[in-house]
Amino acid sequence: MTHPRILSNPPGLAALDYRVGDYASFRHALLQALPDEAALAEWHPTADGDLALQLLEWWAYLADILTFYNERAIHEVL
Repeated sequence: MTHPRILSNPPGLAALDYRVGDYASFRHALLQALPDEAALAEWHPTADGDLALQLLEWWAYLADILTFYNERAIHEVL
């Protein structure tokens, strides 16, 4: 899964593809460790009371909402 998604908008389209991701892709990207990251190497998120995981999911949810409304705003201008 590539993140951010590569956008392609050739001329002549009625609508623009402007969303670089959705909830699932943002969540996946946030849970991936950086190449040389050692501080969180032993962290394995669980669904049972893991506040760090909940915060990452909130950020993914917020990013999904922002990209959705960003795309809607672009379409209103067109």
